[in-house]
Amino acid sequence: MKDDMHTKTQDTAKLAACLKSSEYALIDAVVRTNVMTIREAGKLVAMQRKLRAMRYQVEAKAGAL
Repeated sequence: MKDDMHTKTQDTAKLAACLKSSEYALIDAVVRTNVMTIREAGKLVAMQRKLRAMRYQVEAKAGAL
């Protein structure tokens, strides 16, 4: 049982790290690219915010384990 909890915590931490990496990659794409319209950049920023919210939920769930 304890190993199962440890595995869930590790998996949750990996998922949070993946979400964080994706979040930063989106912002980096917006900052480095100058061929996007403002609307396209806004959509990427909105997606980044959704990823951040998901990451916060995952981290909160990991804290509850």
